[in-house]
Amino acid sequence: MAKPGSKGWRDEIPAAALRLAGIGYWLWRQDAKRMQWSDESYRLFGQVPGSEAPSYDSYLALIADEDLVRVRAAWASTRDLGIDFDLTYEIVTAAGDRRFVRSRGEAKRDSSGAVIAILGIHQDGGTSPNGADTGTNQILAAAAHDMRQPLHSLNLLLAALAGRAEGGEIAALVNSAQISADGVSGTVEAILGISAMRAGGAPPPMAEFDIAELLDHSYDQFAGQAANKGLEFRLVSCAHKVRSDRILLQRVLDILITNAIRHTEKGRILLGCRRHKGMLRIGVLDSGPGLDEHMLARFSAPPRHDGTYSKENWRGYAFGLSIAQTLCAALGHEMSVSAKHEMGAAVWLKLALAGAGERAGKSPDTAPKPPPGDEAVIILVEDDPELYFATSQLLIDWGYRVFGGGSAREAIEDCAANAGGRRPDLLLSDFKLPNGETAVDVIAALDRHFDHKIPTIVVSGDPSAAQDIAVEGLGFEILQKPIRAAKLRAIVRHTLENAG
Repeated sequence: MAKPGSKGWRDEIPAAALRLAGIGYWLWRQDAKRMQWSDESYRLFGQVPGSEAPSYDSYLALIADEDLVRVRAAWASTRDLGIDFDLTYEIVTAAGDRRFVRSRGEAKRDSSGAVIAILGIHQDGGTSPNGADTGTNQILAAAAHDMRQPLHSLNLLLAALAGRAEGGEIAALVNSAQISADGVSGTVEAILGISAMRAGGAPPPMAEFDIAELLDHSYDQFAGQAANKGLEFRLVSCAHKVRSDRILLQRVLDILITNAIRHTEKGRILLGCRRHKGMLRIGVLDSGPGLDEHMLARFSAPPRHDGTYSKENWRGYAFGLSIAQTLCAALGHEMSVSAKHEMGAAVWLKLALAGAGERAGKSPDTAPKPPPGDEAVIILVEDDPELYFATSQLLIDWGYRVFGGGSAREAIEDCAANAGGRRPDLLLSDFKLPNGETAVDVIAALDRHFDHKIPTIVVSGDPSAAQDIAVEGLGFEILQKPIRAAKLRAIVRHTLENAG
C-alpha cells in the first residue's frame, strides 16, 4: 500500500473505490477466446483473482439455470445487434453460494459499425434481487401489446384487401405493402420476444415435440409467397422430435424463410432437416445472392471478427440473420451459415434430438388442400371492432362461415340465431377480453353450451398468455400478435384437418 498523499496512493484510489462499491469491470472481444476480468469481478463470482481468465462458456456455467436464458439473450443482442444491456441475475459459485449480480454491457464498434468488443461492469447485488433490469428492453416489453395490436390488424386488413384487388397497379401496390408489413411484423415480433426475456420474463418453456408439424406449418405459410415470386419452395421433412421452445423456434424459421424469399430473385428455396451426430440439423437453403467473405465471417460459429463490412451490407439479409442468431442463443441452439457470394446461402440450426424416422418431402402440388368452406363453421371472439372485421372478412374469403362477437355470450347468441343450431368446428379467440374475461372463460363457456370440446386457436398480444393457458392445463397453442395472414390460414386449416 502506497503512502497516503503520494502519487502511487492517488493511483490506487479508483481501484479501491470500485472494490468498496462492489464493482468489477470486464472486457470481451470478438477475436479473443477468453474474457478479461478485474480482480473484483473474480471475487464477485467466487473466483481467485488472477486465476485462469474465464471463457464465455465458463462464465455462463456460473449463472443460475432460471436466469441463463435472459443472460444469453442479453449477450447475443449486444454481440449481434449492438444493443447495450443492463440486467440483474443470480449466480452459483463453485462453493455453492448463491448471490445476485448486476451486469452492464456496452457494445464497442469499429469504423464500419461492426461490434468488435463488449465493455462492461459487474456489481454486487447481494442475496436478493434489489433492482429490476433497466433500459430500452423494459420499455419495449411493457409496450408489447400496444405495438402488436396495430401490426396484427394491418396484416389482416392488407390480406383482405389483396383478395379484392385483381391485377393492375392497385394489386401491385397492395402486394408491396404486404411485403413491407411482413418485414416489419417479423422484426418487431422477434425484438419484442428478446426484450421480454431480457426484461425478466419467464424462460422459454422448453419441451419435446414433433419437428414435422412445425416444418409443415412453415411450408404452408410461405408456399404461396414463394410461388407468387416464381420460386420453387421444397420441404424435406422428417419424423424426429426435438427439444426447444415451439413459438421461438417458429419465429426463427419465419425470419430465415422470409429472408430467403425476399432476397432470392430466381431459383429455389429448400427447407429441410437431417440427423447429424445425435443432433438434428434444420436448414434453410436458397439460391440468392449469398454473403461476401466478411459477412460470412460475422455469422460463423463461434462468433469472430474477420475484416470489415459496409453498413449497406448490414441491412436486410444480415439484420434478419442477427435476430435469428440472437433467438437461437436464447434457446441454446447453434446457428451457422455457409455461403458464397452470388451463389446462395445455407443457414443451419442444430437442436437437441429425441426420436427417429424419415418422411417424404413436400412440394407445392402435394400440399394439403383446405377443407370445403361450407363444411366449416368458425366462432370468432374478438372485442376490437377493427380486428373483428379484418379477421372475419379473411375467414369468409377463405370459404368459412363465421359467427361470433366480443364475448362468449355474444358469440353463443350469434351462433344460435344465425348458424341454424350448427355446432362450431373451430373457436378463434383473443386472449384478453373486456370485464376480466379471457379465452380460458370463452373455451369453458362454449364447451359447456355445446357439450363438446371445440378445437381452439388462441391469439394474444400478451406474452404471459401462454403461461396462463399452461397453468389451466388446456394445452392450446398461443399465437402471438402480429400474425401474418398466411400463417393464420395455415394454422386454421391444420387445426380443422386434425380435429378429432
